[in-house]
Amino acid sequence: MVLKIAFVAGLSDKKLRQKLQPLQALSIVEHIDLYRRQPYADHKIRWQKLPHWAVRGRVVGELMRFALLLFRARRYDLIVACHQEYHGVMAWLAGKINRRPVVQMIIGEVDWIWGNPIFRRAVSAASGCAVRGGISVDRLKHYGYQGPVAVIGNPYSGPPATQAQRTPESIRYDLICVAAIVDAKAHCWLLNEVAAVKTELPAIRLALAGVGNLESIVRQQVERLGLTDNVSFLGWLDEPQLQDAYRSSRALILSSWHEGLPMCVVEAMSLGLPVIVTRVGELPWLVEDGVSGIMVEYNDTGALAEAILALSRDPETAHRMGAAGQRRIADLLVEWRVSAISQSWQTLLSSACANASRGHAGRS
Repeated sequence: MVLKIAFVAGLSDKKLRQKLQPLQALSIVEHIDLYRRQPYADHKIRWQKLPHWAVRGRVVGELMRFALLLFRARRYDLIVACHQEYHGVMAWLAGKINRRPVVQMIIGEVDWIWGNPIFRRAVSAASGCAVRGGISVDRLKHYGYQGPVAVIGNPYSGPPATQAQRTPESIRYDLICVAAIVDAKAHCWLLNEVAAVKTELPAIRLALAGVGNLESIVRQQVERLGLTDNVSFLGWLDEPQLQDAYRSSRALILSSWHEGLPMCVVEAMSLGLPVIVTRVGELPWLVEDGVSGIMVEYNDTGALAEAILALSRDPETAHRMGAAGQRRIADLLVEWRVSAISQSWQTLLSSACANASRGHAGRS
């Protein structure tokens, strides 16, 4: 079996590379045609070029991308989609119309997808699903999905070998939040909690690493809450800059209401940062509450503030949590090798193609 694959995504270059690398390593994959507005080039990857005017315009560009996928879908043995926003729907429709198997990569929460009737239908019809962890596998089964499912993580080999050690002198921020500034990351709730902490810790410092469509609103809230001297907007960071930002922080905090398995938490834990995260996605599997970090319920007023103060008041516990998180990631590195993830992909692709040939969708 040799496969020609269409891959539909809207990810950043870093995230796209993480998703594609194990597929590229498979001998059964001849090439992968990438349907994304922005150009991207790599081994076996063929970006499906859009006109210049379509690349610049979001709505027109997405319509053009979908039209190209519909027109060319019969060229492929399989369509793979990162099920974020409408990419999974594009793949589902193209596969349905052209009678091609579709694998949906669910990189967020299954419950959130099932709450949207269109997204739910797209996943239900998939010939196979790739998910970020066992919690998502269980949720798919709970909703009655009967197609093949595989846990497909992102390749990760640990922090760079040249990464400098964190020292008291390197610390510039008490907290760092590495997340796009969008609704799902709940920055406004985070800022309210930091404002509450400020009554006890007037000099608390929070770094926000990321950009997004809500940045102006978040900046306005920083001013409204009197946090101008406490919050730093770092913007988009390349890899060396991001590593330096981790090294400059005491702890990572993530206030999301919607996640899969965020790599920022993996990266921070691997560097020995204690983490404060919400109980969403695969985070309850990754982070042991009270051992390698602190978990709170989303939008539980005061919960983030209490967690921040707890780490601040007890540096020894914070250090122990960071060390436990480092050990947790070290134990998982074998599962996140490219070769291991590639093998999971091979099994899933073979099962999905066989499932499609029998005419079976994900639900009976």
